[in-house]
Amino acid sequence: MTAKVRLDYPARLARLQARMREEGIGVYVATRQASLSWLLGAFAPWRTAVVVPADGTPRAVFWRSDASRLRSETWLRDVREWGGERRFVDVVAEAVREIGGERERIGVDLGSPVSPQVAPGLLLASEYLELMRQLPDAHWVNAVPMIEDVLAVKEDEEIELLRRAAQIADIGMIAARSALKPGVTENAVAGEVERAIRLAGSEWSWSSTQGTEVGSGYRTAYPGGVTQPATEKKIEAGEMVIVDLHPMFQLYLSDLAGNFYMGESSPPRVRALADCWERTVETLLNVLRPGLVIQEAVDLGLSVMREHGLETWGLRAFGHGLGTCARTPPYMVDGNRAELREKMVLALGTHFYEPGVGGMRLEYPVLITASGCEPLCRWPAKLHCVKC
Repeated sequence: MTAKVRLDYPARLARLQARMREEGIGVYVATRQASLSWLLGAFAPWRTAVVVPADGTPRAVFWRSDASRLRSETWLRDVREWGGERRFVDVVAEAVREIGGERERIGVDLGSPVSPQVAPGLLLASEYLELMRQLPDAHWVNAVPMIEDVLAVKEDEEIELLRRAAQIADIGMIAARSALKPGVTENAVAGEVERAIRLAGSEWSWSSTQGTEVGSGYRTAYPGGVTQPATEKKIEAGEMVIVDLHPMFQLYLSDLAGNFYMGESSPPRVRALADCWERTVETLLNVLRPGLVIQEAVDLGLSVMREHGLETWGLRAFGHGLGTCARTPPYMVDGNRAELREKMVLALGTHFYEPGVGGMRLEYPVLITASGCEPLCRWPAKLHCVKC
């Protein structure tokens, strides 16, 4: 599980630079987590940038307190530091001028036009305004659509890393199932999950949703409640439980959610919710393929909800991409007319949150293959009843 997978970073840089030339972008200033991990081959949690020219050598900009570690881990060799009197934006602007980009079309990470979710590391408004002030002759564009398209279709080595991350997620969910007992706290279950995935090789848990999530009882049923950070609430018999975990292996993330009922058999209203959820999941898994318009998948999911009379409690969103970040294409959201492509990897999603009954969530890593899709996790996408 822990053996390293070798990635060809110079080749992916060349692919990005070719795309930049096609788009007429002379310089790309990468600040997003997804782009930084993909370009650096190192984890950069602090304010960081990679200034990429359309031709030539990128410049990395690291916070000086983390620069020594990053220098030892990244393959890039042109590195400079910010901190103290040298502000982040000053060093970025200096790097742009060094490569002769002060009059170029400069792409920066501003935001996705498709997904309302906030991607970690987007350029701050204050930074954007200051860069425009320091480089007044440049033409500024939002480069997120370009870089997201480059990141969307995975290299073979990336798929192998996503498989390994999914294997770790399976181990974590098995640990969660073993830890679920009446009287145990949500935090205790999350702790067992974190221990299991770390021992299996996870290096970090995607933290925009507080790492491993565990919600039980009424906490599974907040309307639209896609996030349940674990608490000291005790899990009791007769409750539903959602566990959602996000391990990372060699910078690549998994995202797996499991649904449980604390009892040997679920009551009719819970079973009705589970039947609709399971049928929605099965419908989506059966239709995902290259060329499928995302809106068509969304419409199919919503139609199942309507047939079961549960559209009110289901979300109009069915997943997101996976890679070096979980805020990447394909965005499986209402209104997205993009098509799925071979070698895309997504966390297929289905969400139901019915107050007074409970909630069910799907986060399920799936690879788009030439003829359909392949689940990367082995954990069964169903409601699991736990004998109490």
